[in-house]
Amino acid sequence: MPNPFNKTFVILIFALAGSVAFGLMLQLKLDVAQTNIELLEIQKTSLLIDLNALSDVVATQEAEQQRLMLELDLSAALNKQNAIEKERINKRLVVAKSKLTHMVKSNETLQIWGDTAVPNDVAQLLQHATHCTNSNSHTDRVCVPP
Repeated sequence: MPNPFNKTFVILIFALAGSVAFGLMLQLKLDVAQTNIELLEIQKTSLLIDLNALSDVVATQEAEQQRLMLELDLSAALNKQNAIEKERINKRLVVAKSKLTHMVKSNETLQIWGDTAVPNDVAQLLQHATHCTNSNSHTDRVCVPP
């Protein structure tokens, strides 16, 4: 007759072995999960460092953009002011040219003087002055001021 104690004992051993195997499997899953958590924490820390660095770069670039916008506004204001001044100067130039033309036409002495040829000595002095104002002629000893 078969011994029922042996069957129970064998069943208990298998149950115990199954429980141990199940426990080991759960421990392995827990270890893997803990390793994943640690890796995720490291990645999170790395991402936070990168985020802080990028935030600093963005803040710097936004400050630079703000500075450039102010500079653009200033340049636009200066350009507008320069355009107004240029227009004012051009109007004065037109008036001055008109007055000069009128003076030349109304004054015979000026007309005669304007039609007179420039003497050779004066022409040479003008050529010399033109030559010496050339930036490349500053080394010429003739152009050096006394």
